[in-house]
Amino acid sequence: MIDVRIKQEGYTKHIALSGNIDMANASECEEVLTNNLTGVTKMALDLSGLLFIDSTGVGSLVSAIKSAFDKNIQFELVNVPEGIDEVFEIIGLYEVLQQGPGK
Repeated sequence: MIDVRIKQEGYTKHIALSGNIDMANASECEEVLTNNLTGVTKMALDLSGLLFIDSTGVGSLVSAIKSAFDKNIQFELVNVPEGIDEVFEIIGLYEVLQQGPGK
């Protein structure tokens, strides 16, 4: 199960995800992220409450990041838990984020 909190400040959308992103809800997570790519120039995804993410969940994040980049929107991951941070580092997700708009 995933809990989503959304707040917009100016042209930045802040989305906080808590819980697990896995095969059961990855498409829902991707839909929430991509549906919030309007009227913004930056999305900040707060993962401080994320407990677990599987490969399907990572795929949903990558798809949302690609959608943001296609719309010239900066995408930032913040407060990534240590274990998940290590996985993102190993798979090169941070390198993908460095390719985005404004970098």
